[in-house]
Amino acid sequence: MPLGINFATKRISCLKAVAAFVFRPRTFDAMAQKLVDDSRRLEDDSRRPESEGKRKDEAFLKHKAQIVRRAFWHSLLLVAFAIACGSFFGYLGGRLIGPILGSWSKALQYTGIGFLLWAVLGKQGWNIQTIGGKTLPELVNQWIYRGLCVVGSLFLAMAVAWPAS
Repeated sequence: MPLGINFATKRISCLKAVAAFVFRPRTFDAMAQKLVDDSRRLEDDSRRPESEGKRKDEAFLKHKAQIVRRAFWHSLLLVAFAIACGSFFGYLGGRLIGPILGSWSKALQYTGIGFLLWAVLGKQGWNIQTIGGKTLPELVNQWIYRGLCVVGSLFLAMAVAWPAS
């Protein structure tokens, strides 16, 4: 990930932007609006009144940031769920079956890696994207991606949590 990105005349730190996005939503919204304002000043957009354009941009940016913020926290819950379930199954396997052999532990790890790689390589992007992003193919694409990631993470957590012999 690059450490910074140039927007118009201003350089934005990626780390600062992500930290603001996660921990200080209002600061992030202000940063995003400042970039839009700077870009508008450079473009000298005379097609619409400045106040109307600014209000639309502010609402648009807040809405989009809220979507990403919601997805961030939702994904955090999915990660916690996968780790908790994998840890539980690993613990349960250790109690019911006993310690796992090294080769079986590796098999669980490789299975987890396989699911994660499958998710990443199979995820579709621009080739199915629509303006609204709510078509069934787009939704199914997201569900498959998330499902494969959760299953892969579950296998990895299970391999870690299952006591070795």
